[in-house]
Amino acid sequence: MPSGGLLPPGDGVPGASETSELWAGESDVVAMYAILVGPDRELETALRDQGVETTRLEEPATGESLDDARVADADLLVVTDVAEATAVPIAREANPDVRIVIYAPETMPEFVRGQVDLAVAPGVLSPDVIAAELAGNGE
Repeated sequence: MPSGGLLPPGDGVPGASETSELWAGESDVVAMYAILVGPDRELETALRDQGVETTRLEEPATGESLDDARVADADLLVVTDVAEATAVPIAREANPDVRIVIYAPETMPEFVRGQVDLAVAPGVLSPDVIAAELAGNGE
């Protein structure tokens, strides 16, 4: 048995071949991808510190700008300005599995309430805490 008591995949352990991905190198790890719409609010840096690939839209969120930002591949859409809330239904239609977060001090509009997974005011949770939770690294 190798040191540490761990067997490499396929060493006669039933089911070991199914878990071979667990032994893959870090290069096989798929990073989370997030699109931020609106001002940074220090969240972009906090997400990057958690290993999340980010894109922030500088222009208004439209179907075209969200497509250019690869919304179909996004794991997360973070809206930091409720004036850009129209991004929510556009993103949901393009990618039904995207997690949508409002991280803004203002109240979100009624028309997006049923499509948002999480709404947090920046004064309630810091960018570092929200980023860790969104990236799955919270404690």
